[in-house]
Amino acid sequence: MVVTTIDESTGAAVGDAVLQAGPGGSLMHHHRYVSGVVTIHEQHRSAAWRDEIAKGHKSRDGSWDAAIEAAEALAADVDARRARGEEPDGVRVWAHLFDSPLGEAVPIPAGWFDGYGDLRHGPRADGRYGRLGRP
Repeated sequence: MVVTTIDESTGAAVGDAVLQAGPGGSLMHHHRYVSGVVTIHEQHRSAAWRDEIAKGHKSRDGSWDAAIEAAEALAADVDARRARGEEPDGVRVWAHLFDSPLGEAVPIPAGWFDGYGDLRHGPRADGRYGRLGRP
């Protein structure tokens, strides 16, 4: 775990952070009051667009020659579609929310990080930790 001293009056770190092993050499520390962790993901819409086009350009037999032929056909198809103005702009952003399994923290409210593609993970009714679906 990383340990540093915090000045309570300013909220700023004081001194250098230090990597400190826990009991038994563990580098993990269970923080009882952390409600969860959110990972933010970003993908250019053009990357998803190209991935979708690539699904139609598979190697016919798995040989190097067929792979090169498929790659060249894909490049030509993408170039033609770009010339017609079909390539989308912008980025898609989504979040994965991992609720704390420790139960002592204030839960992250339902409805947070509930955009398109967002997923929530946490303790399930069967007692296991896993994907819960959209928040």
